[in-house]
Amino acid sequence: VKKIFPILKAIFSHNKTRSRRNQVTKSLYRIENLRVRSEYIRTRSKQVRIDNQTKCFYCSRRIGNAAFVRYPKDEVVVHYVCSENFQASVEGM
Repeated sequence: VKKIFPILKAIFSHNKTRSRRNQVTKSLYRIENLRVRSEYIRTRSKQVRIDNQTKCFYCSRRIGNAAFVRYPKDEVVVHYVCSENFQASVEGM
């Protein structure tokens, strides 16, 4: 028992350190998850008003009753069919 005690002590110490590191990582992921959820809720709660004069940011035509996409970061509204081209133009900048 005396011969394997230092080995067992090192193994337990290593496992304890790894366990603490995993707990910290888990807590950091939990905090990040809460931050993302909060941002999601805040973004979803914003309202956008589409009327007869609202124009697509990409093609400048009226949105009307067409499907649309709202980009929350820029508060931009575009037609659904324009969204792919708009996204490509934004990423190209």
